[in-house]
Amino acid sequence: MFVTIVKIRKWEKAGNLSKLIQTLQSSDPELRKAVCLSIASLQSAQAMVALRYIETYDEDQFVKLTATQSIQVMLSNVPYFAAAQEEIPQEVGYLNLAGQIA
Repeated sequence: MFVTIVKIRKWEKAGNLSKLIQTLQSSDPELRKAVCLSIASLQSAQAMVALRYIETYDEDQFVKLTATQSIQVMLSNVPYFAAAQEEIPQEVGYLNLAGQIA
């Protein structure tokens, strides 16, 4: 699938977390950073888990930094996220995260 920043913004506005999480598999670090920024605005536990996964396992340091910043934005907007306190095993993977979304 060909993904652009415009599509990411469209999915963010529609609340399409599944598509956004799938895009975290992109080889383009700029797209992964854009997704990190977008899913933070959705304020969901699945978004937090995805960001924690990226923060821990992404190969690009700038993507990791963007995930960290997005987590901080989420935590500043709500009193508590249980998912922020959990360990995220690498086996979870991106596809399993997307599959958890109802």
